[in-house]
Amino acid sequence: MVKVIIHRTCNATDPKRGVSLRLSPSEKPQSLPAWAADLAVKSGAAERIPLTRKSPARAQTRKGS
Repeated sequence: MVKVIIHRTCNATDPKRGVSLRLSPSEKPQSLPAWAADLAVKSGAAERIPLTRKSPARAQTRKGS
C-alpha cells in the first residue's frame, strides 16, 4: 500500500486484474494499492507521500506499554 493525497476525482483501472477504483479527493493521505497510486500520480490527480519509518526505540516502547 502507498500513501497519496488525491486532489481531484479520477478512475484507476487495471485490465489485467479486472479491477477499477474511483478515487475521491481528500486533504488527508489515503492508502491505495501501488498500481492505483501510480496511475493517479501519472494522471496528475494525486501526489505521493514519502514513507516515514518509526525509529526502532520508539517501536519497542509502544510494544512494551
